[in-house]
Amino acid sequence: MSPLIMAIRPKTLGATLAPVLAGAALSLRTPGSSKLVLSMTLLSALCLQIVANLVNDYSDFEKGADKPDRLGPPRVTSSGLVSISKVKKYATFFTVAALVFGVPVVMAGGMPIVVIGLCGIFCAYAYTSGKFALAYIGVADFVVFAFFGPLATAGTCYVTGGTFNAEAIYLGCGIGLLAVSLLAINNLRDINQDRLVNKKTLAVRFGIRFAVFQVVMCLIAGSLLTLWLSPLAGIISTVFSIRALSIVTSCGAQGTALNRALSVIGICLLLLGPLVIVGELCA
Repeated sequence: MSPLIMAIRPKTLGATLAPVLAGAALSLRTPGSSKLVLSMTLLSALCLQIVANLVNDYSDFEKGADKPDRLGPPRVTSSGLVSISKVKKYATFFTVAALVFGVPVVMAGGMPIVVIGLCGIFCAYAYTSGKFALAYIGVADFVVFAFFGPLATAGTCYVTGGTFNAEAIYLGCGIGLLAVSLLAINNLRDINQDRLVNKKTLAVRFGIRFAVFQVVMCLIAGSLLTLWLSPLAGIISTVFSIRALSIVTSCGAQGTALNRALSVIGICLLLLGPLVIVGELCA
């Protein structure tokens, strides 16, 4: 795998695909929903997540959170595969791409989309960079929930279908909770390393028991909400959530074994969006 692909982290992109495609699925109920705007929304959102991944790659290395012996997958800057300056150039490129792809989306959605987009760019950089990086002060979970949940689903439904759909918010909450479970499992795995660099994730602030409780509640609540609003997608998310929970509990909620749980939820998110679309088409 090329260093650029490693830095982009394709396996994580389901966190963006799921809410955007789910929002698009609900907009199918509105005649004349725009496939062009959907495509641009998806591309812009994917670019923003890639920016966040790239910034995370070099920022965590600069702050000492990522070392060559990290428990998770290797990062390109900490592994010495790509220089920090080059990763920063990649991040700038994808930021510009997100802005370009976002032009038709703004034209369709107006000022609310401008605000969401600018906040998204800010959070992509502030997530792990800067003096008050969101992931280092324990608020990243709330940002992930909002941007990979109701903001993405409701926003996509609005710009593609032209209508505000409350159901999109509820479904977005379910998907957002599943996305937060990814972060919670990741923080659970890295809790000891994060303590050493004063990265005050919720797991570090409140301990392992809280972190396990957070994972359990996010997976259960996320699956139930998804099951309520999109039965087909909900059944799949429930199956994958049960599998992830069995891994978390069987491995003692620590170590590299948690990477398997991350993979399970990552696959679940990749499947959710298309399944919501299939469910809407078959309804």
